[in-house]
Amino acid sequence: MKKGCLIVLAVGVVLSLIGAAVVFFVFRLTAPLVTEGEKFLNTAGNGSPEAAYAMASATLRNGQTQEDFTRAIQKFGLKGYESASWSNRNISNDRGVLEGTAHTQSGGSVPLTLELIKEGETWKVLSIKGPQPGASSGPIIAKEDAPLAVPSSEEASRMVLASLLAFNEALQAKSFETFHAGISNLWQQQITPAKLLEVFKPFIDAEINLAPIKPLTPVFKSPPAINEDGVLILEGDYPTEPSKVYFTLKYVSENKAWKLIGVNVNVK
Repeated sequence: MKKGCLIVLAVGVVLSLIGAAVVFFVFRLTAPLVTEGEKFLNTAGNGSPEAAYAMASATLRNGQTQEDFTRAIQKFGLKGYESASWSNRNISNDRGVLEGTAHTQSGGSVPLTLELIKEGETWKVLSIKGPQPGASSGPIIAKEDAPLAVPSSEEASRMVLASLLAFNEALQAKSFETFHAGISNLWQQQITPAKLLEVFKPFIDAEINLAPIKPLTPVFKSPPAINEDGVLILEGDYPTEPSKVYFTLKYVSENKAWKLIGVNVNVK
């Protein structure tokens, strides 16, 4: 064999070893994800949906009642769950996704996508989606529940006023503890009261007070609408003088109520 062939062969072997090492690393990194995901599926298929619900993430449980979860999970056809094979597994920070197929003892195959979230040191199921219409269980809008209707202009006005006055109370108190307790569970997991205080410190330093909006009616830039992600967006301004208060507020459906997930306020 020629020397050049030996070099090519050696490079090929090295690349194969590197590829094998990468695959091994990915499988090792995602192993806890797979363990918890399959434990959840086994409980749902061979234990009880109620026990699986108790194993799920706090976000899922806060966004969906046990009864609604049980009805949704029964549509997946996981009874007699035996094993699962995963075609895709990945982790990004505290989120993980498993895509593949669950296999039952009767020979059935159920395509599934599991999304998990890390709570403390343990991975918990955040959502589970299947191929059947309506067969989905997730933290924001559960397919088993009728989605909340877009609020009327009057209802939207009341929501905006309540949210901005709660926000203003936090500014005046220089503490976002109470405000944080009232926002969506999804947002609570992404931000702390201390971080909210840090973000809105310029408002406190500028001694912004939104109390003058109380007797006024907001002017919406566009009608209240729910975007493709299930987020309700309310955008507009209050005609305060000499400066207007501009707002963009975002809400998600949790426990059949609209809960705040984003605040953008400008006074100019």
